[in-house]
Amino acid sequence: KQLEKTFLDTGLQAFPTYKNQLQQSFFAPTAVFKVDHSTRLSGKTIKGNIILISDTSLHIPADLQLQQIQVYAKSISIAEGFKGTCQFFATDSIVAGKNISLDFPSSLVLIGNQEPSTGSAPMIYIGRDSHINGILISYEQKKTALQTVINIDPGSKIQGEVYASGTLQLSKGTTILGKATCYRLLSRSGISSYNNYLVDAQINRKKRNPYYLSSHIFNSSTQAQQVLQWLN
Repeated sequence: KQLEKTFLDTGLQAFPTYKNQLQQSFFAPTAVFKVDHSTRLSGKTIKGNIILISDTSLHIPADLQLQQIQVYAKSISIAEGFKGTCQFFATDSIVAGKNISLDFPSSLVLIGNQEPSTGSAPMIYIGRDSHINGILISYEQKKTALQTVINIDPGSKIQGEVYASGTLQLSKGTTILGKATCYRLLSRSGISSYNNYLVDAQINRKKRNPYYLSSHIFNSSTQAQQVLQWLN
């Protein structure tokens, strides 16, 4: 509800389900559409200066084409095999199936509530053999008993940055090419778990793509900004 109030002034609209393709230039005002779990998104193409907002759970099907847009919801599930470039924001959870591919500059951002509606820890979950080129963030302003979790399954690779204000859980064969910051590190190998140890996983900042540009939230406000991506 708060998100809806925030975007009311920008012209919140009902999602036009009769259209198979939506595109908005970045030279035009941002188009903001309200969606929910019943909105039919399968097979559609959504591109450009567009925001999708939901006050409930939202499912992203594998055949949905998303390019450069932003998605806000209480919880987001991303289907196995999804490919795109998108900024996802949620408060309860972001669950990505296996074999997903998100191109730069994508992001998965979880802003944990003080009282999660699901009764479990707010989590970003990345399924096995997925590739994400961008940023993963879990954050809560005030520490709670149910701290945020970023859980990355075996064989997945993150190129960029991972920031967990709570627990970062890595599985065997996980690779982070870039920087990882967390309050607590948990490694899983088989049935065993290791607290604050890195086991059968890799974090290598030096192997991050030299053309990668970090988000401004990680940098000093005095640092010169550079072009992240040219948009039409």
